[in-house]
Amino acid sequence: MSEKKHSPAFNIAVKEYNAGRWNKAMLKILVKRKPQRLTEDEYQEITGEPYSA
Repeated sequence: MSEKKHSPAFNIAVKEYNAGRWNKAMLKILVKRKPQRLTEDEYQEITGEPYSA
């Protein structure tokens, strides 16, 4: 079984979001940013909601 590969910013985003220092809007910026820091799937994994631009 292989572990799911996350983007480099994923662990920081999870920690900051769970601590209440980052909100969903901030995570969306990471998804929109070029090069992309978070994927849409990672956004959903962190927030529990589907990503919508």
